[in-house]
Amino acid sequence: QALLAALTTLVDHKPFSWNPLEPAWTLWFLVAMATWRAITPLLRRVPLVLPLSIVVSIGVGFLGPLPSMLAINRTVVLLPFFVLGLVLQPRQLEMIKQHLNPSTGWTILAMLAVIAVGTQGFISNDALYFTGNFAELGNSTAAGLLLRLLTLVTGLAGSVAILAITPRRRLVWTYLGRWSMYIYLLHGMVIMAARSRNLLSWPDSPLGILVIGFAAVALAALLASPPVRKLTSPLVQPPLEQLIEDGKVRPISARGPSTSLDSTEAGAKYPISEVMRARQSPVDPGAPR
Repeated sequence: QALLAALTTLVDHKPFSWNPLEPAWTLWFLVAMATWRAITPLLRRVPLVLPLSIVVSIGVGFLGPLPSMLAINRTVVLLPFFVLGLVLQPRQLEMIKQHLNPSTGWTILAMLAVIAVGTQGFISNDALYFTGNFAELGNSTAAGLLLRLLTLVTGLAGSVAILAITPRRRLVWTYLGRWSMYIYLLHGMVIMAARSRNLLSWPDSPLGILVIGFAAVALAALLASPPVRKLTSPLVQPPLEQLIEDGKVRPISARGPSTSLDSTEAGAKYPISEVMRARQSPVDPGAPR
């Protein structure tokens, strides 16, 4: 977040400004995912949670401007997608893959591409940010509602299509999925740097769209490559386990000084009272077992 703020200052020549409560650019998804994971125990207990999440997602569009603090707007609007993944069972996903072959998935993606190109210039890009209410999306609340429904449905169709074309076996490009976090976090910095050099512009022709598409794939392959991962791993995957020291306790034993025991293992083997006494005083080697 701080690095993106600094890069924005460098690229746009603006004073440095950083608000930790306002996720910068693409980082909203990390905040939304953390929120969804935090409320997962509650969601699992709610009956009819999927239709209820859809009602909430649509219902907030009738309210006033949605707050962007901690990505609350996108967290609420896109909640049905997380809930859908939460309630689906592995066997149900297998059924989807069995009934939808890769050719069907590619067909769906091609149709969505045609829709995207055909609606360019007629539908504002703001509809794809999932941040505004219905009054802000269209000329009327009804138009905004229809636009929100269309974006949610096409998003679901695209998700199903990706699931259909995802191969089961390991291929040359499988590593792109494994290291997608590097692509996700780093691509924004590359785009901002390219924008500062006036290397980016919105494509206005089918050829331009193809060029942008191939460039995006090439960029993803580069950002997930071993050299880039090695260079940026402290930023993307910091070694937090090395920064957190595990609690250690001495096991209850009559055999003199002994090796330390992880607190979790100790709690499983000994009563809490004995573990606490072991923390506070050394074990007497002559004490009866």
